[in-house]
Amino acid sequence: MADSIRAARVSATVQTALGAVFREGLKDPRLKAAGLITVTGVSVTADLSIATVYVVATAEAPDVLEEMMRGFESAATFLRSEVARRVSLKRSPQLRFRIDPAVRQGRRIDAILRDMEVEEP
Repeated sequence: MADSIRAARVSATVQTALGAVFREGLKDPRLKAAGLITVTGVSVTADLSIATVYVVATAEAPDVLEEMMRGFESAATFLRSEVARRVSLKRSPQLRFRIDPAVRQGRRIDAILRDMEVEEP
C-alpha cells in the first residue's frame, strides 16, 4: 500500500513538473505545431523507473499528432532531465508519451449525443 501511495505522489509530481516545462515552451517545431499540449495524467511503475505520460493537444489531424509523438520521442531525454532538475528523486523515471485515449472517446461520445439531439423531432 505504501508503494502505491508513493507511486501516486510521484505521478502527480512528475505531471506538475512536465506541465511547468510545457508552459515555459518547447522548441521542437513538431511539438509547437500540435498547439496547446496538456498533460492529462502520469502513471508510474511500482519501482518508479518508468512514467507513462498521457497528453492531449488542440491539433486533431492524425499526421500532426503523429509528428507530435515523434517530437516527444526526440525530446524525452531533455524532458527527463528537466523533471530530474525540478523533482527531488533518487532516480528520474524514463518518460514514455501516449495520446490520452479518454479525451478522444469523450469527443466521440459528445458527437454522437449531438447527432442524436439533431435527429429528435
